[in-house]
Amino acid sequence: MDVKKRLRELMDERNWSVSQLARESDLPRSTVQSLFTQDAEPMVSTLEAICKGLNITVSQFFEEESSVGLNDEERSLIFQWSCLGEREKQIVLELIEVLAHRGL
Repeated sequence: MDVKKRLRELMDERNWSVSQLARESDLPRSTVQSLFTQDAEPMVSTLEAICKGLNITVSQFFEEESSVGLNDEERSLIFQWSCLGEREKQIVLELIEVLAHRGL
């Protein structure tokens, strides 16, 4: 997998700049910028911080879309979920429970 390409895709999906990714990941901007300008792969600790900033797991970072048996709508739902904070996730789960039981 091309880590830099994947990282750029995730940034583009969120309309994030290098500066925003650095802020969200609690990393120096120079560290994030060097990921795109140097020929080396990021250290594991850097990648973990970036994934935390993106609100995804490291395994989600490395998932290939084709390896997951989800349709576009399901992938979109998971992506949107990963962008939510903990409180927002709780609200969405409560809403889903209400909607699921409404049909009973």
